[in-house]
Amino acid sequence: MKKKKDKKIDIDMGWANSSLDVKLPKFNLKKIDTNEVLGLLNSGDKEDRKKAVSLLFEVYSKRYFEIAQSVADSKPNDPHAFIWEWYSQVKGDTKSLKTEDEEDAQFETEKKEALGDIFWNIENDEPKPTSEKEIGAWLDNAVKNNANDKMSFNRSLHCYWSEPPQDVQFIAFAGMKINRQPFNLEKIDTKEVLRLLNSEDTNDIKKAASLLFEGYSKRYLEIALKTVDPIIGAHRQLEYIFHNLYKAQTKPTSEKEIGKWLDYFVIRSLYDFSIQQD
Repeated sequence: MKKKKDKKIDIDMGWANSSLDVKLPKFNLKKIDTNEVLGLLNSGDKEDRKKAVSLLFEVYSKRYFEIAQSVADSKPNDPHAFIWEWYSQVKGDTKSLKTEDEEDAQFETEKKEALGDIFWNIENDEPKPTSEKEIGAWLDNAVKNNANDKMSFNRSLHCYWSEPPQDVQFIAFAGMKINRQPFNLEKIDTKEVLRLLNSEDTNDIKKAASLLFEGYSKRYLEIALKTVDPIIGAHRQLEYIFHNLYKAQTKPTSEKEIGKWLDYFVIRSLYDFSIQQD
């Protein structure tokens, strides 16, 4: 008996050209009714395709979280963001800084948005699988191809971020340097210093300044040595800055705020003085 030749089927494999290097686990087709999904994708009706893609998204979206993260990561980011973050930390403006939980939530949102965009593109695209067993490979490659296109687009964007002002940069980098060593509040009686700083008596504030100078002047010495003219002397300039603490426009409102408040006041004063020297 003559063996029948396999019938040749013209299959459009244009979807199978992804170059995104992400290893995905074996596709589990048992999670869906493959016959229904294939019928919806091949019906030629936009609403049917939308229904099929929505079903696939609901069942398999978690499968592509790593790809979605790659897409989210490819978006241009402000290269100066870390400077602004450090500036805010030194200034004590913690309201403008995201907590770890808020950052995690933002990453998750960006990831879900990227994945939502990918599936929206698949919904509005034309390629489709020609058999039930192809659904997995087709969807994997459709996701990868759309992710590749989005990443290529993101990388082609030409964004411009202006550099932060000089004072912001100075304060941020000085903050990075001094914060290699945490502010040790145990060197002073924080309750007493807070009381003195918030007194309306200038002599009380000067007494607090003297205590703070004795406890923390060395913390700022390295920055002062690079900022202050040797003729004037870094130590003398720090003495002058601490002496003028009574002129500070703000005051710490709690004992734990003393460190941040003092760091910002001293660094800002050193910057202002460096400008006057120029």
